[in-house]
Amino acid sequence: GGIAGNVEPWRGAADSGMHLVMYLPAHIDDREVAVETEQRGVATLALSDYYYGDPQRKGLVLGFGNADLEQIRHGVSILRSLVGDAGAAASR
Repeated sequence: GGIAGNVEPWRGAADSGMHLVMYLPAHIDDREVAVETEQRGVATLALSDYYYGDPQRKGLVLGFGNADLEQIRHGVSILRSLVGDAGAAASR
């Protein structure tokens, strides 16, 4: 359970930009998770939307340039709950 069991480590050029990519397992719909995070007040973008044709990876693009530490912690908490829910639903 938890986010650690459902996603790969954070990846992206954090030292050169204001975005990170959180890769998700193929069975989790990144577009659905992005909609759910938006409904809970956390803006993310589905990595699938950046592909022309079939997506090669699933994930979320996370912007943090305009967020303070407390907002980032809140967003991570929301992501943990949603990815955990999506992983559990997919395994049923």
